[in-house]
Amino acid sequence: MKDEYRLYNIEDINKYDKFFSMFSNKLSIEVILEVLPEFYKKEFIKDLEICDSKLLEADKYFNYLDIFSKKQKIFSNLNRAKINKISYKVFKELEKNETLQSNLNSFKPIRGYSKDVTYEQIKTISGRLINKTSSPKILTLPARHRKIFESRWTQEGDLLQIDFKSLEPRVIRKINGKDAGDDIYMDIANGLDFKVDRLIIKRAIISILYGSNSQIDGLSKERSDIVLNATREYFDIKSILQKASKEYDVDCRSNFYGRPIWNIKETKENKIVNNYIQSTAVDVALLYFSELCDKLDLDLCKPLFIIHDALICDVHKSYKEEFSKIVNKGYNCNKLGNFPVEITNVLESIYE
Repeated sequence: MKDEYRLYNIEDINKYDKFFSMFSNKLSIEVILEVLPEFYKKEFIKDLEICDSKLLEADKYFNYLDIFSKKQKIFSNLNRAKINKISYKVFKELEKNETLQSNLNSFKPIRGYSKDVTYEQIKTISGRLINKTSSPKILTLPARHRKIFESRWTQEGDLLQIDFKSLEPRVIRKINGKDAGDDIYMDIANGLDFKVDRLIIKRAIISILYGSNSQIDGLSKERSDIVLNATREYFDIKSILQKASKEYDVDCRSNFYGRPIWNIKETKENKIVNNYIQSTAVDVALLYFSELCDKLDLDLCKPLFIIHDALICDVHKSYKEEFSKIVNKGYNCNKLGNFPVEITNVLESIYE
C-alpha cells in the first residue's frame, strides 16, 4: 500500500524506509514484520492503521483508489524482453555517449533476457512514469537502440507497439464534451483561411499547453496569433483551466479521474493545465493497457514495456491477426468515449 500512501502524501510509515531500502520490490506485511526489529513491530502496526484511516478519509474527496487499483494490472503483467546478443554487443561498442552507454548497460542480458522493467508512478506531479533506479531504462533508451530486442519466438514472433493517436490533445477535447477527427492537427488547420503544415499546428498546441504562448517558428507574428487563437478556441482552454484550477480542502488539485495533483502553489496557467491534462492522459493510457490484459491471450502476447502512451508487446505470429482485431477497436473509455490507437512493428519502424 506504500504507493497509495504516497499518492495522498501520507507519511506516517516513512520512518521505516531505512529497514526496506535494500529491497527493490514491494514487500508483503508478513515479510515487513519479519524484517523489522522486534521493538518496532507494534509501533509499525499502529502506524499502519493510522495510515489506512487517513487514506480512506482522504479518498472521500477524490474517489480515486479504485481507479489507481485498476491501473496496476498492466504492471503485474509485464514480461522480460529477449535481447539480441549480437545487436546488443554492436551497439555497446559503437555508442560513445556515456549516458546512452549506461542506458544500454541497464539491459545487460541475463540468460538471454533483460531484467524486469519497473516504474515509479508517484514521483512526478502528474503521475507520468519514470523508471525505478534499479530498472532497465526503457523510457530514456533511444528508438534506434530498440534493435537490441527480438521476439522470444525469434522468427515466429513480432514486437508490436500500440500507440494512442494524439492522446493529450484528444483528452482535452473529450473532457470538454467534444469529439475529434482522426487527425486533430488537420482539424485545426482546415479551419484557417490560409494553408499551414500540420507541424505548425503541433507547435501551436505545444506552445499553448506546455510553453509560453509565444510566436510560432515559421510564421509571421500576425499569422502566428491567428493560429494560436484558433488552437485555444478549438480546445476551449479557458474551460480546461477552470477545471484544472479547482482546489480541494486538503491543499491540492486533481485530474479528471480524481488523482491528487500536489501543485496548489503553482500559479502559471499553462503549467496547471499541463499537469491536469498530462495526469489524465496517464490514467487513460494505463487503464486501457490494464484492460487489454483481460482481452488478449497473454500466452501468445507478452506485454514488455510501457513508454508513456505506448505499449510494446511480443506477439506470436499465429496470434497477430486476432491481436490486431482487438487492439484496432481502440479504447472505449466509459467516461470519455473512444480513443483511437495504431499498431506499428517496432523493428520495422526503426529501419524506415
